[in-house]
Amino acid sequence: MRIPRTLFVSLVAVGMTLLPMSIAGASSKATTSHGSLPTIVIGDEGFTESQLMQQIYGDLLQNAGFKVSYQTTASRDIAFPALEKGKLDLVPDYAGSLLVDSVDPTAQKQAGTLAGAETLLNSILNKKSIYVLPGTVGLDQNVFVVTKATEQKYNLTDLSSVASHASGWTFGAPAECSTNYFCAPGLKKIYGITFKKVNSYDESGPLTVKALQSGNAQVVELFSTDPVIAADGFYQLKDDKNLEPADHLIPVIRKSFDTAAVQSALAKVNNLLTTSVLTTLDGQPSEGSHPTVAVVASNWLKSEHLIK
Repeated sequence: MRIPRTLFVSLVAVGMTLLPMSIAGASSKATTSHGSLPTIVIGDEGFTESQLMQQIYGDLLQNAGFKVSYQTTASRDIAFPALEKGKLDLVPDYAGSLLVDSVDPTAQKQAGTLAGAETLLNSILNKKSIYVLPGTVGLDQNVFVVTKATEQKYNLTDLSSVASHASGWTFGAPAECSTNYFCAPGLKKIYGITFKKVNSYDESGPLTVKALQSGNAQVVELFSTDPVIAADGFYQLKDDKNLEPADHLIPVIRKSFDTAAVQSALAKVNNLLTTSVLTTLDGQPSEGSHPTVAVVASNWLKSEHLIK
């Protein structure tokens, strides 16, 4: 998973230390053309898509006249305590996963829609002077994938069609899958799926992909915006009973920066960042020319005429 969506994290955790800035092409120094607005410290959660959104939000805010400082915070369990303690002002996150992993683990129903997740998140987080702003139309969910050959051989269409075969198959997923509701427990409860074996691999990474390609796993968990799904011709099984949460990207911000100017700046990308656009942008830092996430973010915003 691109974020620790599989780990329950307490918002009151203490003692977390911010890591130094490490994103190529980004600066930890505040830069702006207007000196009157405050500096906004933006964190990330340690993976490409989060770093990409960090840069997109930063570029939009700088364009609106704010000073921006970037911090690499490695994961949600570091970013959120830092946000609560005022060491960070803004972090990109995912609506459904944030709700059930870090705020209310019983809220599976509300996590199923962007509106439901946003409403409940704000009703709880505002007590900590933290708010979530409206999210993107696109989302990045955990998805369950097979090879095209497996799909055709067993006439698979959705997760329900896997249930009758699972007892003889191996499932590849992150180590936390056995305890995370939206992985093995949810597959069993909602779909009646119990695999013969579950192997632990990386989170939508090369080990998981290799396991699927080699036949060491018949089904694996990846991310819906992972370019490898299309590039390798994998088949994404439909979540026909809506197990997975609505993981639209949302800005999570401290109350002191929840202003009309900030809201207006960040909202400019919400209707533009579709799932397909996120997939394309996610794949660019790993292409042959290896542009940095900062360059990818800047180029895309310029192409949409949102910054100069």
